[in-house]
Amino acid sequence: ELERTGQPTLGNVVAPTEATSTAVNINCNACERKVEVEVCLRTDNYPAESTLRVENDDGNVRLEIKDLTKADKKYCKTKMLCPGKHDVIVKDANCDGMGNSSGKVTISSRMGKILDKTLTNFGCTYEK
Repeated sequence: ELERTGQPTLGNVVAPTEATSTAVNINCNACERKVEVEVCLRTDNYPAESTLRVENDDGNVRLEIKDLTKADKKYCKTKMLCPGKHDVIVKDANCDGMGNSSGKVTISSRMGKILDKTLTNFGCTYEK
C-alpha cells in the first residue's frame, strides 16, 4: 500500500461479482475538483486478449483500454476523475494472464504514481 500525506493512495483490494480488482483512491487535499490521471497498460505477446477498465464506486466505466493490436506496447489514456474510490480491472480473454512479464499497469497523476504493477500469470483477471 502506497500512502503519503497529500499524495494519491492505493486503497484496499475489492472483489466485484465477476472480476477481482484493485480499488484506487484518488484524492487531493480536501478539494472537490477532478484529478487528471493517466492510466497505462503495457501488452504482452497477445495484445488482443487484454483489456483494462476503471470504474467508479457506482460501477460506471470511467475509462477503458481495449482493442489492442501491438505486442509489448504501452497504451495510455488520460481522464479527469472525481476524487474517491475507483476499481481497476484487467482482464485476459485466454485466462493465462501476461506470462512473459512484459505486461504492466501504471496509474499516475501530477502528484505521483498511484499504481505501478508488473502483471504475469494472473489467470482471467488481475488481482492483487
